[in-house]
Amino acid sequence: MDRLHVTLPGGDIKVFQVSQEGVIDLEGEKTPVKGMNRDDFLALAKKRYPGAKKIYLEEFRPNRISVLGEVFHQLNSELADGPMRVMDAIAAANGFTPLANQRRVKLVRQNAGRVEVYELDLRQMMKGEGMKQNLLLRPGDV
Repeated sequence: MDRLHVTLPGGDIKVFQVSQEGVIDLEGEKTPVKGMNRDDFLALAKKRYPGAKKIYLEEFRPNRISVLGEVFHQLNSELADGPMRVMDAIAAANGFTPLANQRRVKLVRQNAGRVEVYELDLRQMMKGEGMKQNLLLRPGDV
């Protein structure tokens, strides 16, 4: 989880955590920051706390996903162009190699400090069935 540290003029330090949903609560003002890049995030904080001595981000993770394994082109990709689903990521990696087991594709996701592993049957999705498995990807997904 990303944390925003703000050092106020009197020396007090305030720490704000970004929620799993991508929202930061700056003393009662809830602001969506999901998908925002680092510079825009810091600009938002500086606007909210113009007199701050120091503002910095801790554990800032870029808005990236990775596609690994039996695909033609393994990749790391930004989610900056809008939502991406599992099948979109596979397509961006130029599809599966002949060795891939398309019935047992794994999506690994960190969620609230724990690792979740989803086993997906992409073969079924390619037949137009089981499309609920075509999950929306989140930053950090592999």
